[in-house]
Amino acid sequence: MSAAVSAGPGSDRLPVGSAVAIGIFDGLHLGHRAILDAALARARAAGGRCVVMSFDPHPDVVLGQGRFHSPPPLTPLGEKHRRMAGLWVDAFDVLPFTRELASLEPELQNHLRLYYL
Repeated sequence: MSAAVSAGPGSDRLPVGSAVAIGIFDGLHLGHRAILDAALARARAAGGRCVVMSFDPHPDVVLGQGRFHSPPPLTPLGEKHRRMAGLWVDAFDVLPFTRELASLEPELQNHLRLYYL
């Protein structure tokens, strides 16, 4: 059975053995690198793809009801794209974080679309 996340145009699903890392990944510090390295290793060992999904704006900005003011990102979006490409991930996508996205049930993740670098 393959994962229920689209891998981009012309592809319905990720191959079996793929790994998806989901997070903000601002700063891409050593902790983030450890998560991404583990996802890459797992995907490569299983013959799958390594996909990274992030969000913008920061979820706290959307869900904080005006109480949270996010400082400027440690890693601007363009820089984050370049760094992800340098880490050899197969796909990286930034989804707009909205209240609607936050309210999705986990089973609805198959509606998320990821596009190749």
